[in-house]
Amino acid sequence: MKKILHVIGGMNRAGAETMLMNIYRAIDRSEYQFDFVYYTKVKCDYDDEIYSLGGKVFYARASNLVVNVFDIYKLIRKNGPYVAVHSHTLLNIGYSMIAASLAGVKIRIAHSHNTQNFIKPNLFQKLYEKSAKVLVYTFANQYICCGREAGEYLFPNQSHVTFIPNSINFDSFTDISQTSCDELSQSLDIKSNEHVLIQVGRLSEVKNFSFSIDVCSELKRREVAFKFLIVGSGHLEAELKNKVNQLGLQDNIKFLGIRTDIPVLFKVADLFLMPSYHEGFPVVLVESQVAGLYSLVSDNVSSEVDRGVGLVSFNSLKLNEWTELVLDRFTNKCKNIDTDYLEKLSDFNIDNSVKMITTIYDK
Repeated sequence: MKKILHVIGGMNRAGAETMLMNIYRAIDRSEYQFDFVYYTKVKCDYDDEIYSLGGKVFYARASNLVVNVFDIYKLIRKNGPYVAVHSHTLLNIGYSMIAASLAGVKIRIAHSHNTQNFIKPNLFQKLYEKSAKVLVYTFANQYICCGREAGEYLFPNQSHVTFIPNSINFDSFTDISQTSCDELSQSLDIKSNEHVLIQVGRLSEVKNFSFSIDVCSELKRREVAFKFLIVGSGHLEAELKNKVNQLGLQDNIKFLGIRTDIPVLFKVADLFLMPSYHEGFPVVLVESQVAGLYSLVSDNVSSEVDRGVGLVSFNSLKLNEWTELVLDRFTNKCKNIDTDYLEKLSDFNIDNSVKMITTIYDK
């Protein structure tokens, strides 16, 4: 049994976390076992499943570098031996790499899941970024990225970076019955004449849900029949709900919280929105393409997530343009979709990622 320790902020339903769970479910757990270090003691969405799969969850303090390194070092020494420490915490990765090095772990993996950390970094934040990357270069010895731009951000001086796509189980997004869709539409009070928009992610600034709500306000002003489904939770929930109330959109916008039925929601939806200020290689856009759902995406998001199947459109964050694009898509729901889109997306099947990651763990 080879034990791998993953260091991550927490295992809630977000892009990197979902990718990691997809790998954990598919990997041969008679040969590999995952444990997790969180920076929170709040119960996370995937905790119960982690325990059911044989994993353990530990906690480390993140108050400063010394405390964090000491906590992770103790965890490794007490609960190991680990063949690898695999860290997913972007600019904090260096801390766990120092701890792993001090504990004698041979395989120290830095995994980049994003293309930037701050929306508009100030001088202090720029200095922090630079020093954090130096720690990664110094103490990690394996480098993984979810996309080219994510790799260039965290590992600009590294020539040996492994690209492992944010993969998913295709069957869960393609084998959806019409009955499931009808039942979900009824439970959400979606009428037959209403178009359905959806956005999935943390309710945080970087995801820019406020922009999507502005688009909805324009749609209502033009008397379009629609529902907008907001899937996720986060610290901006109260603020966003207040905005919806102020704009009189209570009947059009539904806050669904954390959901486990994303594949069915995608089949019910007509259009996926991602007006993010930045992303790495968002797994939710892989999911939407596999589901055959068309997406409007901010041009701040890496274009490499578009797999050329006619299901992704990148656009600058201009309200009038997005409104027109939404209306156009409502009118032309099936245009430009490649009939062989699943074949072109085959690189993102979870089996490929498992083979790549186990090759690194076996070094």
